[in-house]
Amino acid sequence: MTAITGGPGVGKTALALRWAHRVRRRFTDGDLYIDMRGYNSGNTLGPEQALTSFLRGLGLVALEQHDPGAQEHFEAALTVFREHGIRRGEGMSLLSLAECARSRGDHAEASALCRRAIDIFRSIDDRWSEAWGALPLAESLGELGDFQEAEHHLGRALGTFRDFTDRRSEALTLRRLGDVSAGRRALTAARDLWTQAAAIYEELGDALSDELRRQAEGLPDAIDGDDRG
Repeated sequence: MTAITGGPGVGKTALALRWAHRVRRRFTDGDLYIDMRGYNSGNTLGPEQALTSFLRGLGLVALEQHDPGAQEHFEAALTVFREHGIRRGEGMSLLSLAECARSRGDHAEASALCRRAIDIFRSIDDRWSEAWGALPLAESLGELGDFQEAEHHLGRALGTFRDFTDRRSEALTLRRLGDVSAGRRALTAARDLWTQAAAIYEELGDALSDELRRQAEGLPDAIDGDDRG
């Protein structure tokens, strides 16, 4: 981390911008800028506010369920990323907007936004982010009753997370696949998937393992037509 100090008007901002433009090519993932409003009396931006703004814009901080400014915030972030050609940031902002849509129950809009994000991640060969985008897409597809497409996206995501040896994401994907199976009344498949997810969570020392085992054990015995789709 680098800091530039000095009194007002000595050229700190000009120096920082000159340096940033010279080294920009070294940072292929993009760059972020924020106005801390240092000379705006009574309205300066603190470090925590600045960091939260960046993280939320990137979709890395959970959306507050009743935050009325979330939609506007993510739309602003999307505009900035598009203007600067930062494709991954654009995709993450679309996923954040999809979360806004899900929070108000608009799963059709959420699934459309997730698909756009996945297309972006695929175009820049970001396989992990593409797989991560499949999780909320599958959730909305499940709510819309499109279990077959949900399973397709989750299956692709599962393969990617296994390739990356991302055990926590693998467990989450298995759990989501179990949810989809339960939704279409494939109870044997749901029990097996939840049990697999529980075993990984147990390896990771996560208490979710117990919850998932109880969930699997609480399923009724297979019924006629179980696992036929």
